[in-house]
Amino acid sequence: MKAKKLFFLIIPCFLISAAASASDFTFEFMPYAGITCGQFNEYIYSGADSSILRSLLEWEAKPLINLGAGTKIGWKKLSLETCGEFTPCMPCGTLKDSDWNEDGDVKYIYSLLEERVSETFSFSSMLSYDFDFEESFYVAPALIFDYSHIKIKGTNGEGWFASASYSSTGNDEAWNSGYARYYGKGKLHGINYERTSYSFFSGLKVGARFSRRFSSELGFFISPITSISAFDTHLTGKNTQNYHLNEYAKSMFSAYKLYLRTEYDLSKLLALSLSADFSGTDIIKRYMYHNYHTSSPVKSNQKMGASSFSFAARLGIKIKIIH
Repeated sequence: MKAKKLFFLIIPCFLISAAASASDFTFEFMPYAGITCGQFNEYIYSGADSSILRSLLEWEAKPLINLGAGTKIGWKKLSLETCGEFTPCMPCGTLKDSDWNEDGDVKYIYSLLEERVSETFSFSSMLSYDFDFEESFYVAPALIFDYSHIKIKGTNGEGWFASASYSSTGNDEAWNSGYARYYGKGKLHGINYERTSYSFFSGLKVGARFSRRFSSELGFFISPITSISAFDTHLTGKNTQNYHLNEYAKSMFSAYKLYLRTEYDLSKLLALSLSADFSGTDIIKRYMYHNYHTSSPVKSNQKMGASSFSFAARLGIKIKIIH
């Protein structure tokens, strides 16, 4: 009998405790669509003087249509947000390829190629803890992990060539001078670009609820460490003669991001979410690995650099599954 009484006492206590714990737990799911405009830059410097820029490739990424989904799991003041998105294959701007002479004072080659994104995926997660100062205002330190991968193809190019081997004078001339040799659209071989990056961010976000339905959140973050792998393949028309320019770079405090998010509660279960964010990476310079028509990439005495920036806007419907 005592065991039965104890059992019937424990069960209600367990149910009450479980209900109390469940009330502290939240789960949200949000499909969304968005648009991104940005650019990835490749830099190649002189082997004799790494301050002299010899080549610059500017890969536009605009506009990109993004489709994705996110989740948010909350327990008391702690929350974990994750999201993943991809971009369908689509045109994405113009590749601008510039080359300078050995002294870096004459830009003698300039070409333009049509871009098309062939593969892209990104994933992000954010862990944060809220400190409430008032019922409608909070500050939260946060940690973020970002992963992104993109492939772009540059084709149907045109260009102006005025280095000594192309110009009508036999000397290095400016690309836009009357001495340059012009190659019309479709006359240049293509270039493929693949880039993968990993970044850890730390920062702060602040949020406020301005009314029963309307709230907003602002965050700023800087990356203690960023890792980038970039692979540039110059096509020659024969796969065995393609050459590659590869960079593997890590840097501290070179990447940053800022975002603003607003939400409007449509009901107890649904909310409309609109967000905008800006992110950038300063030039990260490391040694280049290349194979100019050789079998495998080898380390060069030249340095290569990478930088990027992007602006994105997203619109989604938040579904409050557990709230």
